[in-house]
Amino acid sequence: MQFTQTLTSLELMVPVFSAGALFSGLILFMYIYHRSHHILYLSIVFMVLSSFVFVFSESMIMVMGNLMGEKDIGIQFHRLEQVGGAFFLFALPFFLAHFLQLRPSWNRANLYIAYAGLVMAVSITIIAFTIPDLFISINNPQWDWKTHQGSFARGKQGVIYVFRDAMLALVILYSFTSTIADLIKSKNIRYALPVLIGIAIAIFGAVDDSLYVHTRRFIFFPNTPFSRFTTGVTIMNLFIMASMVRKFIDQSLLVEKTTKKLSENEKKLENLIEANQSIVFLMNTDGTILDVNAAFRKTLGYSKDELVGKNIFEFLSRQNENDKYQKIFFLEQLEKLDAKTSRVEFTIAFNQKYSMEPKEFMVHLQRIDYGDKIEILGNATLIMENSLIKYIKTERMKLHISNYLWNAEQAANRLTINLNKHLPVDSILGIKTSLREMIINAMEHGNMHISFDQKTQAQMDGSYFQLIQKKQKEVQGEKQYVNIEYVLRENLVGYRITDHGDGFDAKTYLKNAVLTKLNEEGVAHGRGIMMTISVFDVVRYNDKGNSVTLIKKFSTENGVGNG
Repeated sequence: MQFTQTLTSLELMVPVFSAGALFSGLILFMYIYHRSHHILYLSIVFMVLSSFVFVFSESMIMVMGNLMGEKDIGIQFHRLEQVGGAFFLFALPFFLAHFLQLRPSWNRANLYIAYAGLVMAVSITIIAFTIPDLFISINNPQWDWKTHQGSFARGKQGVIYVFRDAMLALVILYSFTSTIADLIKSKNIRYALPVLIGIAIAIFGAVDDSLYVHTRRFIFFPNTPFSRFTTGVTIMNLFIMASMVRKFIDQSLLVEKTTKKLSENEKKLENLIEANQSIVFLMNTDGTILDVNAAFRKTLGYSKDELVGKNIFEFLSRQNENDKYQKIFFLEQLEKLDAKTSRVEFTIAFNQKYSMEPKEFMVHLQRIDYGDKIEILGNATLIMENSLIKYIKTERMKLHISNYLWNAEQAANRLTINLNKHLPVDSILGIKTSLREMIINAMEHGNMHISFDQKTQAQMDGSYFQLIQKKQKEVQGEKQYVNIEYVLRENLVGYRITDHGDGFDAKTYLKNAVLTKLNEEGVAHGRGIMMTISVFDVVRYNDKGNSVTLIKKFSTENGVGNG
């Protein structure tokens, strides 16, 4: 067959080179998306893939249909080419939705346009393979197939093809105006201007090709036949890819710079923490230790491996078998750490590794919220003896404390702090433990009306902490507080602890039979009164049973005790 217009080498080579360039870009952005997992680069993959199918099919039309005379195969590639072009209806607005820095509502609209375009592209694909005459006929050739060699393997265009072209024109023009709006709003010349230039070139290519269909002449290089739209689409993708590669490199450099800066700051912070003379530790909200500094290890004698990964409650002092409250006190403080209360402070005792003797510390806990996780930064300072204690002869004080178990610990610490000059350490420890037990009794059994059986059951099933929290919320008015009177003289120390409960039959309770029964049953609580009797010289309840007076006399044999 003789053609009035034969295929030129330029007309053949343009789609071949264009397909090669797009394939290289497709591989590149698949790698970039794999590295970054950023949806912006995935949108580039979709767009370049659609362009590659379009341009590669154009190349195959030229090779299989025109050069080799395989008209039937060429027509199939013509159909595939135009199906690939239909997916621009999705790929281009999807890219805009993740690239442009417009209002959120505008970007949401771009997504809706993209999804609508995807529905149209899938529908066109189905029609192209089920009712081909509505899109690209595989039996009827294009009208100029006998005159122009480049049209030899192209099928006749149907009504869906015209509709696709109209929608594609609207999407490309919309993309052009949206990019201009973004350029004006964000002044993002570095990235948006190449995209705008690329879209403009694609539009010019489409217009030039459309004019040729009607006038048989091109505006650009009028005597040189080649697909302007194929070239325009390729150049548009190359401009967009170049802009996005630049963006990826800029972001990578920024991340590298930020990471380096963070690493430097982290190293400085680590050095500062290690050099800190006070104990510094980091833990989860459940008490699992994540890191500790040298002071923690040096003060308590544990190695880092012995501390990290363990629960901090394992290192709290257990002075005797009845001392089960330190963990509860610590948990109370952790409960306070929320979005409103980001910092708490309290005293606590840790055990030393080898001697197992307790050391008291002032502990500060601070909540650190990372968004997806929360950690607790702790700082602990060893409590040293106040040099003025030895000058104190007498002291009197009244405390009005609320029903938090930690307040019992705080009060017991404060009310025994000035006993060092009068008593040895083991006696002071006994007084402190007994005071704490009696204050807790006043809170639990007096103010909060927790019965002996309730507490026993709660400790057995592990719900004791929850029971305390529930009861704390129920009490109102004066029942929220325990009153403590304290007096220190040269020959004795005295305490009176009063709650607002109904009291109990103290005389009966103090009988040996009751105390013996508790020991025989192995109950984990209820021994506080027995311990108190063994520590204090006087233990006297009022008739109602809601107030107890405790007196410890100082023996002249002790001299100044431990002071």
